[in-house]
This record gives sequence, structure tokens and C-alpha cells, in this order.
Amino acid sequence: MRPLIAVVRQTFAGFGLADACRIGVVDPKHILIIPWLEADFLRLQSRVQWIVAKSPMRIFQWSIDFDPQIESAVATVWVNLPGIRHHLFEKSALFRLAKPFGVPLKLDIYSSNVDPTRPSMVRIFMEVDLNHPLPSRVRVNLPNHQSYWQPIINEDPPLYCKNCRHLGHEISKYKAKNSSSTHEAGLTEATSSLDTIPQPTIPQTKPSLSLYKVHPPANSSHSLLKSKRQCHLPKSSTPLGGPNP
Repeated sequence: MRPLIAVVRQTFAGFGLADACRIGVVDPKHILIIPWLEADFLRLQSRVQWIVAKSPMRIFQWSIDFDPQIESAVATVWVNLPGIRHHLFEKSALFRLAKPFGVPLKLDIYSSNVDPTRPSMVRIFMEVDLNHPLPSRVRVNLPNHQSYWQPIINEDPPLYCKNCRHLGHEISKYKAKNSSSTHEAGLTEATSSLDTIPQPTIPQTKPSLSLYKVHPPANSSHSLLKSKRQCHLPKSSTPLGGPNP
């Protein structure tokens, strides 16, 4: 059963958010959460579940096709790009590289600094559709007709069952015809073309590399929540949360 709304609001106050959220009841299993800051929206989505009054609660982005009887297959995961080439440490390049297999939301703190302390890889916080297998590599097309395969590591993606349309297990639990795992390794590949992205200029004083911060693209069927004033969030995009069934 859903905790009392007063308890939910009190618990949210301890989540370390930068600003208050508007929280209201939708039905016995769901509450509507409206954060005013994009940073708070990303923080709430950064975990698979939160604990409210000893009850697990999953937070997901509201959409116009929301059905209270069905758990959304859209989830957030951290994607690791090991051995990423140094000249691709540039905001538009990294997000364009990740766009074919989801909606890039942000980089982790070690990847987003101008001079990152971990140049061996990039971690991108992504919004993905669990109805489709997550790719294990992406083909990066560079200028001058050059290309290479960039490995992808999906860090602990949640399991989603296409049969009962709930999180927590895969369709392989059922003996349905043509059942298959949602996250079988190497099932899909993606291609990202970076030939139109300007490469970062390397300063003369630092001949090794130059790294930049990131902002997500705006074009997506599961676009980022944008705030009303501080972050320019549209009213139609609101995270919705509720205890796991």
C-alpha cells in the first residue's frame, strides 16, 4: 500500500534535492512528482528505486500514453564507453554518439569536467527503451571516411518482461513461444555518424587533449523533462512515481 502523502513529502525532503517538488496523489499506487529544477529531475531518475517509508518506489517519466496498469519500459541506465578516443571528449560528439541507442541525459562527474581525471572511459546517463535489446557496441563514423567499433557496457540495466509488462524479471521466465532475453549480449549494434561535428581545438600549451562538458539533444520520443522557469520544463513531461507492485 502507498504510504501517506504527508510521509512521502517528508521523505522527499531528505533526498538532497536543490528545490522542493510538487507531489500529489494519482491513484492508490501512483503519485505525481513535479520537480522545478532539471538537476532534481535527473537526481530522482538516477536510481532504479527509492525507499519511502520502507516501501520501494520506482520513479519514471510521465508520458501521454501512461497506463496505471502497465509499468513503463522506458528506464534510465548508466552506459560505459571504455577506451573512448580522446578527441571525442566533446559535448556534442559524446551525446551524438550515444543518441542511436537512447536519450543521453548527462555525463558523470569524472567525464564532464574540462580536464577529467578518468580519460580511459566515459559514463553517460541514458534513457533507454527496455522493449529493445541494448547494443554491445556502436559503429562511430568519423571524418575522412574513417570508422571504428566503440564497445558499450550497460551497467546493471533493469529487467523488463514483455509478457506481463512489469519490471523485475525477463520474458524468459515464461515458456511462451519465441520467448527471449531482453538483454542478450551482442544482439544489436548501432551506428553513429560524427562527421559533421567540429573537433575540439587542442591548445598549444596542452598538446595532449582537450575535454569539454555536455548537454543532451532535444529531439527524442522520450525527451528530457524540461523545467518551467529555471530549466524550461514543459508541463507535459512530469516524472511519475509509485511503489513497486
